Amino acid sequence: MTRRKWFQFSLLTAFVMMLMVSGLLWLNIRPVERRLIGEEKYLDENLFLYSVLKKHSGWPCPFIISVTTVGGGHTVTEPFLILLGNVLFGIGIVVLFGATYEHLIRYRERKKHEKQEGSR
Repeated sequence: MTRRKWFQFSLLTAFVMMLMVSGLLWLNIRPVERRLIGEEKYLDENLFLYSVLKKHSGWPCPFIISVTTVGGGHTVTEPFLILLGNVLFGIGIVVLFGATYEHLIRYRERKKHEKQEGSR
């Protein structure tokens, strides 16, 4: 086992971190719909049910919220600080997981090396 001058991730750790990033991207991009039924309104002597469709994207905090009403109207909000918080949270998770995973790989490699030296 050679001592590295600079810290390096193994290929397996990089691959697992890449899968984690793609999972976090999927969680942040996929829209989640919630249909909220509101009040009743009458139009042309027919009962018209006023409903609201609410979509949001983002994990752990939704940062894009889209509200569409059947009666007309559409609003979209995109708070930048929540998006920044989600990005920093995702980077923190990936770095923490990558460092932990790399530590476990190096620990297992070190134990294997010590076991081989002890059997000689």
